[in-house]
Amino acid sequence: MELSERPLGDRGHGDTVLVDVSGAIGRDTSAPTELLGRVRDLVTRGYKNILLNLAQVTYMDSVMLGALVQGYVSSVKQGASLKLVETPARVRELLTVTKLNTVFEMLEAEAALQPLGDRPSQPADTP
Repeated sequence: MELSERPLGDRGHGDTVLVDVSGAIGRDTSAPTELLGRVRDLVTRGYKNILLNLAQVTYMDSVMLGALVQGYVSSVKQGASLKLVETPARVRELLTVTKLNTVFEMLEAEAALQPLGDRPSQPADTP
């Protein structure tokens, strides 16, 4: 798994970061631990809106889903949000089967790049 982050907006005043996630993410890798650590670090650094771009994720298992849930809970407790961007069909299906699609807000890339205050909030399962 590879992670790269891009602050959106002026970092001096912005509070949103897009994290590009790519590769296979599963129990046989350190990826879940790395991603959870990165999310917690971003919240500590003051980011209030963390967008995980999953477009290049080739595999995800239940261990990674657990890490996503932990990251979500940790973020919310600190007053931040964690949203998923460009979720691949297979990952979206996994989220639906586990009912986590009702927890995570999933955005398309164009919506994720709009200022958060400029768009209406949509439930996670709204197309």
